[in-house]
Amino acid sequence: FALHPVAVEAAFEALYREVVTPVTLTSNDAGAARRKKARFCLDIIKMLPFFELHFDRDGAFWQDLSHRPWENRHDQ
Repeated sequence: FALHPVAVEAAFEALYREVVTPVTLTSNDAGAARRKKARFCLDIIKMLPFFELHFDRDGAFWQDLSHRPWENRHDQ
């Protein structure tokens, strides 16, 4: 399998589309709700690495994944 880092812009776009927040569903101010949701998504992206995953046919994904060196984004 392969892991490819996802650029911040692409990660934001994908996450923003998938995340549903109560504020965007119930707010009377749609613009403020979108900004709050965007801030929430950006905070997540700052804390967690985003990768595009490509799986192999052998199913070695989980074994290989556990041996990957992961950077600690909290130190940045």
